[in-house]
Amino acid sequence: QEPVDVLTLQSWTASVFGLNVMIASAVLPDWICEFRDLRYLDISGNDRIEDGEHISIKALPDCLGNLSELLHLNVVGCNLTGQASLPSSLGNLQKLRIFEAFENGRLSDTKGDCPPAWLSNRSQCVPGYVAQEDGTEAVWRCPVHGWNIRFDDLTLPWWRWQAIEKMHIDANFIYGGIPETLPEHWPNLRSLDLHDLKLEGPLPQSLERLENLTQLQVQMNDLDCHQDVHGVDVLARLMKHPKLRNFNIDANPKLCGCLPSVALPHLSIKYGGTSARICDNFAEL
Repeated sequence: QEPVDVLTLQSWTASVFGLNVMIASAVLPDWICEFRDLRYLDISGNDRIEDGEHISIKALPDCLGNLSELLHLNVVGCNLTGQASLPSSLGNLQKLRIFEAFENGRLSDTKGDCPPAWLSNRSQCVPGYVAQEDGTEAVWRCPVHGWNIRFDDLTLPWWRWQAIEKMHIDANFIYGGIPETLPEHWPNLRSLDLHDLKLEGPLPQSLERLENLTQLQVQMNDLDCHQDVHGVDVLARLMKHPKLRNFNIDANPKLCGCLPSVALPHLSIKYGGTSARICDNFAEL
């Protein structure tokens, strides 16, 4: 329910530190940005059919950059579209630790609903990794509704989030590569989920510099084989990361590297659908 007057709004903004917002329009109301002390903001699920009307948020408002105390921003299941969906001011969120933005552009919350025959680029619609892996009914996503931005565009505001610890932007139509400079932008990163995107190129060796990294999920992309001029096996090096506990590279057919002949006690790894192979000299890599 919206605040009815200025006094009501002022009383709310002085005492509210977490906000979960479900709106009835395609634009976030400006009064949300008056909550200057917000630590948690959840606007997920604002892409839906309600009373026959399609309600979706295509862009985040510029004023969100004023929420300087924000720690956690959840925009899962909206309809963010293109680079304009992330205004430059969001780079001011210097305390942000958690950003969740998966499944933007899904067609329906109802599992199994197929893309309509008249939809543009229907053949490029995807059922999602979980549906393909587990055989469950799909929640279809299509590029015509998808978040089509280039991950390695260093002008995007998220590259200025130095405090970020959890970055989950999976199940979108985000494309490009993983930049070598990622650890310089996100030095405190603990969990990075980039699965079910449209990424290509190598896994950069620089990821091993992320001292706190415990989870790395890059399954179902188009990542490829890469060894630097010194012959470093990036895959093997990452598996030896002392804090990494969950590593999923599944469904990257061109991704190669060495795997250990016996399971590593500290690490859960999934590598089916890749060109990785067992190497007897894994310990030496």
